[in-house]
Amino acid sequence: MRALGGQENDTRFLQRLEQFAPLLDRDALFAEALGAGQSVLGYYFDTNEETAFQTGVLPYAAFDL
Repeated sequence: MRALGGQENDTRFLQRLEQFAPLLDRDALFAEALGAGQSVLGYYFDTNEETAFQTGVLPYAAFDL
């Protein structure tokens, strides 16, 4: 993005980019959220050949809270 603004010498664009860059860095925001306290990350493995590559539907809950 910086190259895009630099090509046109658009200083206003580059200033706004600097202002919003921290909000656009989703990896840094995620890392910050994980570092703020205890976290649990889940991952679901489906080894059934008939359903393994279907997307858009969550599996059934293993238990109710």
